Amino acid sequence: MFYRNPPDRFHKETPLPAEIIVPSAGEKKHVTVLISDLSGFTVLSQRLDPEELNELMGGIFGAMDKIISAFGGFIEKFMGDAVVAFFGVPAAHEDDPVRAVFAALDIHQAIASLRPQPRTASGLPLRMHSGISSGLVVTTTFNPTRGNYGISGDTINLAARLQALAQPGDILVCADTRRQSEGYFAFESLPPARVKGRSQLVAIHRVISARAHPRKLYPRRGLRSRLIGRRQEMRLLFEAADRLQAGTGSVIGICGEAGT
Repeated sequence: MFYRNPPDRFHKETPLPAEIIVPSAGEKKHVTVLISDLSGFTVLSQRLDPEELNELMGGIFGAMDKIISAFGGFIEKFMGDAVVAFFGVPAAHEDDPVRAVFAALDIHQAIASLRPQPRTASGLPLRMHSGISSGLVVTTTFNPTRGNYGISGDTINLAARLQALAQPGDILVCADTRRQSEGYFAFESLPPARVKGRSQLVAIHRVISARAHPRKLYPRRGLRSRLIGRRQEMRLLFEAADRLQAGTGSVIGICGEAGT
């Protein structure tokens, strides 16, 4: 087994039940997209026997599948030597960007730990390069029989552009992914780049490492959203807090879509 165990907060991610309620087509969701690709695979595939190549890729894809599933992600598809994974659909978590970065780090480590280590034409070890983007998407289709889940939106395109810009061993993320996960990882800001489909330069950040002591509260202050149209509900909560201070307890249920 190539990958390390995920941190305790992600441990034993349960599989999606058959009766899970999935978003309907046309619904907006906040999703993190991870695309990881093998560096130097084209040349390597020309050097290996087809059976050796099939065995190698089977082990790599198997490791990717286990890692992404362990962090609650959904593999949308394998494309040649790349994997496309969603974090946030069908099941959403409040820390999907964090999960995606952890998964990418483990995928890179898994490939670097392959023994015997395949070598590219230049003699360098086989390595991954990854792009991660977070943002709004629109759900399109879900086919539980085939295991397909479709989304559309610029978030997928940006993840693909970041993956294409990444050098071997790099994990590049967008500004939104960094903002939501910088309490858990150290990043290096790279010069903004122009990517296809964007009229303005895009901020790019490289993942350096996971923090030894994660911070759940991010260093940037003031990133709070106002609660709109919930005055009655907030009044009930404040009244319950006042009763609790007076010695009278109560039970309050707060319901919402998973991950909100």
